[in-house]
Amino acid sequence: MRVFNLAFLRKNFIKLCLTSYVFITLILILILLSIPNKFTSVGIYAPAEHLQGDGLSGLAGSLGGLAGLAGLNLNTSKRDSLQIALEIAKSKKFLFNLIENEDIKAKVFAVKEWDKETNTLIYNEKIYDAQTNTWVRDEPEPEPTTFEVYKVLKDNLTINFDEKNTLVKISYVHVSPQFSYWLVSKIEKTLNSVLKERNINDAKISIELLENSATTTSNIDLKGLLYELVEEQTKKLLLAQSRQYYILEPIDPPIVPEEKSTPKRGLILISFTFVYFLISALILVYFRSHDKE
Repeated sequence: MRVFNLAFLRKNFIKLCLTSYVFITLILILILLSIPNKFTSVGIYAPAEHLQGDGLSGLAGSLGGLAGLAGLNLNTSKRDSLQIALEIAKSKKFLFNLIENEDIKAKVFAVKEWDKETNTLIYNEKIYDAQTNTWVRDEPEPEPTTFEVYKVLKDNLTINFDEKNTLVKISYVHVSPQFSYWLVSKIEKTLNSVLKERNINDAKISIELLENSATTTSNIDLKGLLYELVEEQTKKLLLAQSRQYYILEPIDPPIVPEEKSTPKRGLILISFTFVYFLISALILVYFRSHDKE
């Protein structure tokens, strides 16, 4: 019986191969069509012009020791400032605040697909009821925690730093092209705002500390150096207050993508066809080589 089956397989291999290819391909097409399209919005950013030393590099040599005592860093490079900013953007604290402040839990965690004709999000009914805005997961706590949402967001968010060109690339993948664009833009704006506010506060504290030190010291030379630091910190403060883009400046700002990024159905089908017929050809060669024997 086994010999008969093997002989039948050898004799009808090409016919069976083509039949199974059509059958498997149809199933694969149905699976691919069931996968929702996803869109990727990408923004490319350069460091803001003022970042090189924050305007303080000229004093680094003569005032470095004194600045260190005052808690100031005069040697912060453009690269260092960018890397710190990007680590903040990737941090749990930053993304947790973004999720909670912008109320995007449902859009990140529960969206199933996007309706192009009506431009509306379709939610997974087993997770979220969009009509009543309530979570309906079959869990002790139906609403996902911020950490659960953070994990989904982080899986679809990419923040890369090109050290050679000193450029930053931020991208996000989502079923909705509008939301993908919104999130990339929001991360850039929020990061600029957070760091701008933080550095403004730092500069104000530094100015107050330096002015207090200058008024209490009787050393004329030291007093002069302290007021030079006050002047530089004041410049830093005014610069921060006047800058729209404090840390990242758009070079190629994100747009609402018009073409899907995944799934690449055509490429998947072509790859499957190539692998399928390659394996089939190898099996056919094997059968014919044994037939000759």
